[in-house]
Formats: sequence, C-alpha cells, structure tokens
Amino acid sequence: MNQFSKKYVLSVAGFDPSGGAGILADIKTFEAMNVYGLGVVSAITAQNDDTFQSLRWTPVLVIKEQIRILFDKYPIDYVKMGIIQGLDVLLEIIRFLKSLNSSIRIIWDPLWKATAGFEFHRVITGKQLSGILREVYLITPNIEEAAALFPGRRFTEQFKAPCSILITGYRKDDNSVIDLLHTKEEVLEIDGETFEGLSKHGTGCVLSSAITSGLATGISLQDSCREAKKYVAKFIQSNDSNLGYHQYGK
Repeated sequence: MNQFSKKYVLSVAGFDPSGGAGILADIKTFEAMNVYGLGVVSAITAQNDDTFQSLRWTPVLVIKEQIRILFDKYPIDYVKMGIIQGLDVLLEIIRFLKSLNSSIRIIWDPLWKATAGFEFHRVITGKQLSGILREVYLITPNIEEAAALFPGRRFTEQFKAPCSILITGYRKDDNSVIDLLHTKEEVLEIDGETFEGLSKHGTGCVLSSAITSGLATGISLQDSCREAKKYVAKFIQSNDSNLGYHQYGK
C-alpha cells in the first residue's frame, strides 16, 4: 500500500529522547498499525527509559502553529493527545482542533506521572475535567490516573460520562488484571495477559496510539481496544529490556 493512501493520524505529545514514550513511541505505533503518523511536540523532556531529569513546555502559540500547518494540507480525523501543560491548555488545544475539524475525534491519554516518577500535574478541578470530557471521544487512564480523575468511583459500575473511558490495569478479586471500557451502552471487560518480570517504558502511550490507529482505519471502539491490547502484549514481549520493539506489518 502506498503510504499516501493511508489515513493520517496526529499525535500531540511530549518528546522523549529515548523513543520509548511520547511522540516518538506514538509515531512508531501509528506506522506499525498501518496509518501515517503526524506529530506536534507539546513538551521537550530530558529523560531515558528509567530516569527523568527535566521538562520544558512548548508555548501554546507554537503548538497551534504546528497544528495549523498540518491541517492546511492533510485530512486529519483522529488525534491522540499526550502530556499538555495543564487542563486549561489542553481544553484550549482541543477547541482549536475542533475549530479546524468539527467532527474530529480526540483520544486523550491523561498522563499524570512519568515512568521515572516525575509528576506532570498535581491539581485537577472538576470544572476543567468536565469541560474536557465533553469535547473528547475517549480517555485512557490507568487505574492510578482514574482514581485521581474520578475519586470515590467504583470502576466496575458504568460511568455517566459524556465520552468513553478505558481504564487500564484494573485488578479483580481473583487477582487477574483487566481493562474496563465504559461506553454509554455498557461496561466491557477486556482480558489481557500478565508478564511477570517484564515491563516496558511507554506502554500507555503505545496503547492509546494503537487504539487511535484502529479507529482511524474504521474499526469499532471495542475492537480497537482489543487489538491495541494485543499489540501492547507483543510490544512488552519483544525483548528483555525496558525499551520495546515495534513489530511492523503485524
């Protein structure tokens, strides 16, 4: 297939020099999942797969300039959002994207903490969160991020939220670990494997990017989440280091 017949998918995310997480991981995932990856840098970090040193946020105007020139040329219907300076900035960028394409679907991976322990955000207000949830299509928090976003909620009970929510890493009473996909119609359990002794830097980025890729190629949300789970399993098992390999054409 010629690359220019592929769907264009955009990542707005931070730059991780190790390539394990952030925009580089997103682009690798997009390409492996048979869509064409475009990228807008929201932050520049100094880190590797196990040490986080520093972060510099990209000014909002520069983020918008990067976005606009891409939309001037390419048809973009799906966007994956990673780290952004704050929820107010995130909402501003989301509304800017929608001004360029009113039907765009946005998948937000609400990163609160880097693998190495650095916290990107400490303050969450209900008003900010509510405004964002009304504008995005899907959010993909892990269990810790979900607890911060939705304190006191029982995650096995259906959320009354304006968007779909995929909560990853939920541990059941039998000690198995599943993902929970909340839509307006159902709560779907997505089974997965556990890999004792194996972990990878950037699995959350890879998962949300794989879901975005599936949606862009016309797969349903439920099947996109299942296929993304399989892709992440291969990513985790690709080698014994903390940096995973992307399996192109799989």
